[in-house]
Amino acid sequence: MQKTLPHPYKVLFLFLLASLSAFGQQPREILSGITARPGVMAESASVSEKKVQKINLPINDDFSYARSSTFPRRTIWQDSNVYVNMTYGIDPITMGVATFDGLDKYGLPYEQGLITTDTADILTSLPIDMANTNGNVVLSFYYQSEGLGESPAFNDSLALYFYSPLTLKWYSVWRARGANTEDFKLVQIPITANRFLQDDFQFRFISYGSPGGAFDMWHIDRVVLDDERDTSDTGFFDLSFTSTPPSLLSDYRAIPWFHYNGPVPDLINTDQWNLSYRRNVQFPGQNFGLGLKVYKVLYNGTVLDERIPANADFGEDDTHLDNEVNSYTVDVGNFLLPSPPTGEFELTGINTYTGVSPLTRNDSLITRQVFKNYYAYDDGSAERIYRVTDNANGVILSRFSFRGTDSLKGLFLYFLPGTQNSTTNTFSIVVFENDGGVPGSLLYETDTLYTPQYSHYTNNYLAYAFKPDSGIVLSNTTYFLGIRQTNSTEMTLGFDKNNIRNNAIFYGQPGSLFPSFVEGTLMMRPFFKYLPDDIGQEELSLSEVDFEVYPNPNSEGIIYVNISGAEPNETFSYRLLTISGQPIGGGELNRSGIPASHLSIGIYLLQIESSDLSKKPAFQKVVISH
Repeated sequence: MQKTLPHPYKVLFLFLLASLSAFGQQPREILSGITARPGVMAESASVSEKKVQKINLPINDDFSYARSSTFPRRTIWQDSNVYVNMTYGIDPITMGVATFDGLDKYGLPYEQGLITTDTADILTSLPIDMANTNGNVVLSFYYQSEGLGESPAFNDSLALYFYSPLTLKWYSVWRARGANTEDFKLVQIPITANRFLQDDFQFRFISYGSPGGAFDMWHIDRVVLDDERDTSDTGFFDLSFTSTPPSLLSDYRAIPWFHYNGPVPDLINTDQWNLSYRRNVQFPGQNFGLGLKVYKVLYNGTVLDERIPANADFGEDDTHLDNEVNSYTVDVGNFLLPSPPTGEFELTGINTYTGVSPLTRNDSLITRQVFKNYYAYDDGSAERIYRVTDNANGVILSRFSFRGTDSLKGLFLYFLPGTQNSTTNTFSIVVFENDGGVPGSLLYETDTLYTPQYSHYTNNYLAYAFKPDSGIVLSNTTYFLGIRQTNSTEMTLGFDKNNIRNNAIFYGQPGSLFPSFVEGTLMMRPFFKYLPDDIGQEELSLSEVDFEVYPNPNSEGIIYVNISGAEPNETFSYRLLTISGQPIGGGELNRSGIPASHLSIGIYLLQIESSDLSKKPAFQKVVISH
């Protein structure tokens, strides 16, 4: 996808290009695909193949459980190779997509080193009873190529197949060739042939591209198979957020806890969330009666700040368009902790909407703001690899403005396996002063050389620490931090495409540095004050409890909870809260359900917590309508 150079840098870029042409090959930045997805490897151990079972209409999967599981639901799908996520799709129909590439369910390539077109990811439904449908059977789905990943070539494709229980054969029914679709496109396929309207019918998506890594990407969303459908009605009753959860901080995704309660807290907290959503419904005649901008921040269950609108923002006179991405802002208050923090902690930010609507996981955005000992621009998810060619003895730097004076202890870095092997290179850690927004003089360089290591756990970062009693004290001002590589082998750093901070990135030879034109941010985190508990291990990123609530809205007086992926000895507890976050009940979760007959009509939050400490508690809204 062709990018236009930003105006302030274009002249500088051309000047530097001309200046360096006489001195040899100029360094060049490149984004490429990954050849392994470390974040999936550890989680895949918990995926057990269930015995194939039969399912009935309707079939509906919008992949909105992406924040709790990276695997497709085993209650719908027979295999687990596609990657369910919230970060690769651009403006998805609902929050969460299934991504097809050349990596299997363990995050490993199907064929190491193979870049020619071949069979890659496959997603197959469980057998479906289609023998007694009521006519007008339609399979629909949305698809997008590339997104924030690698673009498929023209010879690559995404295909759909139907299985006939009568002939025992698979039939090709649809195919899209490799080209950037930009927006998600709707596909609707009526199923009329008798050979498919049978018991044990199945459908299957297959991507054809490179089986050597996360290349040639396709993304699908909202797969629906049902009867009595009208293909002219492309809307559905749902309001879905489409943006990733925002940060509670103005400049960073994370800052150290000991810098958070500093002298300028009003400049640390963000004052606005910029969000996007789709109103997936056909107008006129459908009144949502919903209110956006329901926002709150919680600290250990205490509400630090909240915004609940008095009036609904949605109605028949709403000017926001159906089936299109709409943007809006939420005003965020200057929330403060009840007391200065004395150690690492976490804040929970929730954004949702009020009113009666289909309650799915895409109706809320939940941010868990972690405060440890590092600064971060990125959200922990690497969509691509960032590398610089012809950069022997050159640097890759990112600009950081610190909120306190402390001893820098090292860098968290995320190196990803790619087509280049970074482990044959070494690097030092460097600190440059700030000279009017660009790197100035070298202030510090480690005498230790480090070797890039690839992560095998879910947070992807490894700590590259300074020797004991070495390092540099940095004040509350701006610096450029990064690495200097010793040879020309390209360093394969993780690159976050969802957080745009490339105006902070510079690369090349000291004294002849280039500003970055690639949108995104380096996965590089300076850490302070103390070393991680174990330098040799990655920091684990916790998944959420994956659960569904039924019936919802609820008029029966009992709330039932279905939990996916529970281990045999795993137990769960629940908490009921008001929409403003005040607890009103809780206890151990069991098969008899949660009593709700005493609750007044309205909207509540249900929190489910697991005995497995590797899983974070999860929230869902419950409407009481009796």
